[in-house]
Amino acid sequence: MSLVRTREVGHSLRAIRRWIVALSRAKLGLYVFGRLEVFSGQYELHPMMHLFAKRPHQLELVPGERSGKSKRKVDAKVKPSEIKSIQDVTEMGQLVYEWAQERVSSGMIE
Repeated sequence: MSLVRTREVGHSLRAIRRWIVALSRAKLGLYVFGRLEVFSGQYELHPMMHLFAKRPHQLELVPGERSGKSKRKVDAKVKPSEIKSIQDVTEMGQLVYEWAQERVSSGMIE
């Protein structure tokens, strides 16, 4: 769920029903991109933001897993040493570039 272009919380993002729908659709994981400080001060969103605050604030990936190809069960624990934390947009861009290069070199894309 991308909230990166949000500078302030408008009416539609204050509607808790919209959040419930967005959050309940996640099957294997949920990534929310945005500024926590923009949303954490909203009374209507306090219970949800409290839960988000307990979770990692960085993107965490398991290298080698791809959408639709994970053999890991949803409730299986991943060793901390298997998790890659993405620190910023530059690192994410580098990771996407490396994945694309792997696909090109393996012949998956031309």
